[in-house]
Amino acid sequence: MNGVLKTLMLSLIFALLCVCHAAAQLAFGGTPNGLPDFFETQRISGPDLEEVREEDRANPDMNRFAVPVEAHLAITEFSWIPSPGGRIGYLAIECPGAQSLALQMSAFSLPKGGSMFVYRPDGLQVLGAYTESNNRGDKGFLAGFIDGDVAIVEIFEPFHSLGQTKLEISRLLYAYEATNTPTAHPFQVYQGGRGFGDALPCHVNVNCPEAADWQEEKTGIVRILRVFEEGAGWCSGSLINNTANDGRPLVLSAFHCQQGLTPIYELWRFDFAFEFPGCTSDTVAPPFWSLLGTQPLAMRQETDFLLFELDSPIPLLFGARFNGWNRSSSHVPSQSAILHHPFGDVKKYSADEDEAIIFPSPINWSNNVTTPANHHFRAILDEGTIESGSSGGPLFDELGLVVGQLHGGQASCDQFVTYHGRLAISWDGGDQPQNRLKDWLDPADSGVLQLDPLQSPDFIDTLAGVVETINGDPIGLATVVLTGPDGADSVVTDATGIFAFYDVPVGEGYTLAVHKDINPRNGVSTFDLLRIQQHILKINPFQYVWEYLATDVTSDGAITLFDMLQLQRVILLLVQQMPGLPSWQFFPETVQTDLLPVNTPDVRLTGIKTGDLTGDADPLK
Repeated sequence: MNGVLKTLMLSLIFALLCVCHAAAQLAFGGTPNGLPDFFETQRISGPDLEEVREEDRANPDMNRFAVPVEAHLAITEFSWIPSPGGRIGYLAIECPGAQSLALQMSAFSLPKGGSMFVYRPDGLQVLGAYTESNNRGDKGFLAGFIDGDVAIVEIFEPFHSLGQTKLEISRLLYAYEATNTPTAHPFQVYQGGRGFGDALPCHVNVNCPEAADWQEEKTGIVRILRVFEEGAGWCSGSLINNTANDGRPLVLSAFHCQQGLTPIYELWRFDFAFEFPGCTSDTVAPPFWSLLGTQPLAMRQETDFLLFELDSPIPLLFGARFNGWNRSSSHVPSQSAILHHPFGDVKKYSADEDEAIIFPSPINWSNNVTTPANHHFRAILDEGTIESGSSGGPLFDELGLVVGQLHGGQASCDQFVTYHGRLAISWDGGDQPQNRLKDWLDPADSGVLQLDPLQSPDFIDTLAGVVETINGDPIGLATVVLTGPDGADSVVTDATGIFAFYDVPVGEGYTLAVHKDINPRNGVSTFDLLRIQQHILKINPFQYVWEYLATDVTSDGAITLFDMLQLQRVILLLVQQMPGLPSWQFFPETVQTDLLPVNTPDVRLTGIKTGDLTGDADPLK
């Protein structure tokens, strides 16, 4: 096969299919095509920052780092250029002065085989690829944050789906640098950017030796990007188990994370595994996984708890743990720990080596809220500290069970007093399911006082995918081979084109490949020979890379009369197989990743019938 054509085809499809550990809503990795010489730039004026900061001073509990800017940018604003297999659209969005930008989309729908990337102009930060798997009906979408004041949006549409992308960027979330530090507020305010690197230096990274005993609990901790009509901010939370042990995606966080604001819950983002791999901090943010969208189930101000259910189940790939809990009213932790994301920074560890106390007095908070006596634990930290964004982080007892969540305290490198709403009071302190925990964490009404965690299993039930044509039609009778550390296994696709491998151990070094070399005459006729002749005579040249790949049966990198001769021999049944090529070619030829297996049906392998230019081949034969 022609090396240049092969590279073009592989780069296109790999960008759509590779499943990578990426900072996005189940993004599928890959590399954008890069910027053309010319494309549209939409310049949008930023907010009045003096007015924004005045609002922050008047309402410090908004605790935001970004404000909304109206955009109203539609798919018609994009600049389009031809591409192998379809077209690529580009749009640059500039909002001068922003520390970073996120794109809030009121309409978002990508067609089958389509993709979207969002990235910095220098390519050093890339989000995506997003695919049709990220379509969420009328819930819209959120992509961001991209550092700086310019974000590039790149969309690929396959030729069979031209014009089917639906996209409207309704708002930008404009991250700014706050300059005020309200003395009446227990936390300092955000210093700008998208969270990473903003936390105080006295924090302890979760993979430091001090946190060695908390490596299982940490997998259930989430960074929460809160999106409101008024802007965006950070909080922390934890996956939490329920007595059904069914992996229901419940997250415990703090009431004040949404208090006094207008939440857009369908755009709240929950980030998993946002942590440095070791103890040392880096200047480059580590990757993470994300899930988008949630609904609140229960909340109560007196103990400052908020319980969510995520819109999506937790993929087994995340390796996340649903942390257990202790709701006994007499239980007081002899030692305790907090796992959290201060300022939206990487995951941190804080600990009190002494016994916590049930705080006997009411607590007056800066937002004119007073919580009752005996509703909170107080801890005085021996390791680490807390800051804005830490709110909602679970308080663990000495057995690693959740006994509360962080409400607030003194945030600095020399003040370490923290207060946590007690799970025992949150359990049944309210009179309705919407203001207590027991209905959700003990749905069977078992009455148990404590519950063990639910650990993510060590294997994945199914590694599934689909084999299809470039038009999206399923290819049957294709042999898919999965090779891994323990050997190889294979399955044959049926009329749906779907393949599945079951009980695949999680590990590294997996390779996925597909083969089909039967019925070479399928779809090949004199009409295909006529089409090749038109190309050779330059009457009607080929437009797409796949046409070259389907025609170059001699694999010499050129389309000549000799290719026509070989196909004629196939048509006349003078030969029983294609010379030098299988009857079907698949791209990518192999998928290799350390993250296989993955719990997704979106591993797609695309097939081209050798010799068929008119689309007559039956992909099920």
